[in-house]
Amino acid sequence: MADGSTLEALFRKLGSLVERPTGQLAGKMCVVIDLVRQLLLEVRFREEARVFGTNFIPELLALAGKKSLRIPNRGFYDFQFFVDLMGQGAHFIIRLERNAKIEAAECFSDTDKV
Repeated sequence: MADGSTLEALFRKLGSLVERPTGQLAGKMCVVIDLVRQLLLEVRFREEARVFGTNFIPELLALAGKKSLRIPNRGFYDFQFFVDLMGQGAHFIIRLERNAKIEAAECFSDTDKV
């Protein structure tokens, strides 16, 4: 599972930025967790707080293996990323964007027992 976050909110909860004015962002991080083993695999940090989560995609692709399942948050919503994951033999589950329009291309099963 991959999650990206801006650190200002986290640091404010911990009290680290109490003396700093609100709006002064603390950076961006990306955390990768093995959900099966409940282990932290990797933490990446960027000092630029206004970068998008997609800036961490090269690192996420380097961790993706064949027959692995990736569950990134919506900050990693990027169609080229999806294509690259599938090209490596990995699979993914991601929440759709609010304005996403989908159309079924093929029905593999149509039963109430699945």
